Amino acid sequence: MPTGLVGSEMCIRDRSSTHVVATLENLSSRDMREIAQRGEKWLDENLQLSAMGIGPAIMFAYISDRNINSMLMGTSVAVVIISLILIFALRSFRIGFLSLVPNLIPAAMAFGLWGLFKGEVNVAVSMVSGMTLGIVVDDTVHFLSKYLRARRENNLSAREAVQYAFTHVGLAITVTTIILVAGFLVLAQSSFAMNSYMASLTAIAIVLAMVTDFLLLPALLLWLDRTDDWNPDEGEAMELKPAAATAGMILLGGALMFSALPAAAQDDAARGLEIATEADRRDTGFGDQEADLTMILRNRHGEESTRAMRSRTMEVDGDGD
Repeated sequence: MPTGLVGSEMCIRDRSSTHVVATLENLSSRDMREIAQRGEKWLDENLQLSAMGIGPAIMFAYISDRNINSMLMGTSVAVVIISLILIFALRSFRIGFLSLVPNLIPAAMAFGLWGLFKGEVNVAVSMVSGMTLGIVVDDTVHFLSKYLRARRENNLSAREAVQYAFTHVGLAITVTTIILVAGFLVLAQSSFAMNSYMASLTAIAIVLAMVTDFLLLPALLLWLDRTDDWNPDEGEAMELKPAAATAGMILLGGALMFSALPAAAQDDAARGLEIATEADRRDTGFGDQEADLTMILRNRHGEESTRAMRSRTMEVDGDGD
């Protein structure tokens, strides 16, 4: 028992329940949940005691897991929906479907690098995919819209259309990236780890988005139009039926993913509510305390003097605690 505490502070008033405080080193959310589950299982199998891990650390371990999974799943669904919108906005199934690649790769590469060098994803870091999605999509839409304008209105070849897109939006994308990265790098100097990690990963994702749009996207466009005999206006009529079928499949997949979100989160949500309810039930406020103390005073000649003391603290009913 910690120094200064007595037995009554570890039990509720009717002595029907008690709690044990475990001090652990800094652990990940997964390890924290595993330790709590192993402890509950061991007490149930060996002592037939019904126990539950509670406390802010356990509660936030479940909350973090739920938030991370929900954010990553939601971002993936958002990318699919954005690509569907681009199919109709750009009037091209092939270009809209192609936009999936530059929209997904920057976040995936950023998390890959983060896992390689840091190996830890917390709640703040999980938000990066959603935060950077708008920036990534914005760069991609600008590049693709200029490319299609060059193909449709100016009747340029694929190679010339890529050069046209670089000429009209390349500088704007570069300047925007530099400004955003500079701002997030300032926040990355924060001593608060959550802010620092979030800003660092966001800056990495923004840089990778520009690299993807400048290196990978032009190569994909040149490969897509490598025959150079595709008419962006006439070809869409022939692609209408496949596009509609594929769009329907994507919508169905998105609906299934959305329907799976509540089911996946239900267990964690119920578990978190159960922990919070149990913690509130056990917090019965201040109670009566009694401590018996014995003080032994010994001088250098070995003579002893004993003092017996009793300390009582009585609770007053109805004082609000």
